[in-house]
Amino acid sequence: DDSNQMIQVSRFDDFTMLYANEPARKYTGHEDAAYYGQPCYKYMMGLDEQCPFCPMLNMENKESAESEVDNGKEVYAVKTRIIEIDGKKAFIEYAWDITEIRRSEKAFERQIRTLVDSIPDAQGIFHFDLTQDCCLSLNGCSNNINRITYSGTVDDTIRNMVSFVPEEDEREKVFNIFNREALIRAYERGEVSLTDETQSYFDDNKIRAARLTARIIVNPSNDHLECLLYGMDISDEVRRKQQYEEYIKGQMEVFNTMGRDYLNICVVNMKDLSAKVLKSGNTSIAGEDRKVFYYNYYDMCRESIEKYTRPENREAIIEALNLEKVADELATKGEYSFTCEIAPDG
Repeated sequence: DDSNQMIQVSRFDDFTMLYANEPARKYTGHEDAAYYGQPCYKYMMGLDEQCPFCPMLNMENKESAESEVDNGKEVYAVKTRIIEIDGKKAFIEYAWDITEIRRSEKAFERQIRTLVDSIPDAQGIFHFDLTQDCCLSLNGCSNNINRITYSGTVDDTIRNMVSFVPEEDEREKVFNIFNREALIRAYERGEVSLTDETQSYFDDNKIRAARLTARIIVNPSNDHLECLLYGMDISDEVRRKQQYEEYIKGQMEVFNTMGRDYLNICVVNMKDLSAKVLKSGNTSIAGEDRKVFYYNYYDMCRESIEKYTRPENREAIIEALNLEKVADELATKGEYSFTCEIAPDG
């Protein structure tokens, strides 16, 4: 009765009960009713015949067996053992509630599926059990996945994975980031994600840029530390980044050249009408340590026109600065300029 497990003993041949402890009696909902001599399926489950999930159905010649019983509301782990009482065969059952454990497992499985589904273009997805030091599964869209052996330890599998990195020094660097000990140490430091970019051979046997990402998670059902490690082809991303950096470099060269000749410089987004001021007067504000200000283009123009131009010239200047006119001029000539008179000192 001091056990948290439900324990009941019944005869082997006719299932009549010989004993039920207090947790077992409470489970039935009629703990005060006599159980001795009752069929266990009747007293415990309220059935008129042997339970469809009865462990005895699968005992065969075994002396003990373990199973799970799901009644739709709770899940119980059941251990059954054949014993002898007064020279007759009987069986003893121990049952304990594992509903929360199974719910946690299902939630964890959903979490893993969600992570995997969020990276459909991953070349390879490795699911490691770091605690047990093994690879649980390997998926991905690369044909080279079939060439990787993952039946050994975590580090064995990582070694197979980094074999696709062309340079030996780079292979060692990647291994040092993602080996089992490094992943465990990272988690102990509070890191749940590790990322590295490298070069890798792909299915077409060409070398391209790749990003490796490790997500470290704890399996709540057994408290094992697990990890999803996956690789992505980022060659297009790297190419776009390089193009953008070259574009920015070109723009800054233009700005630096113009900055020597022009008093005010701004960049206008003709779609949302925003104006970004890069230089105002003799002060450049385009440096990384300077704040860049944004204005509505027409508001900025109107304020400057009212402040610095003569009333009789304003209508012509407003027309010259109209973005539709600017766009037409740029579309046909590639550049657009006009001259006007200003009075900066009043």
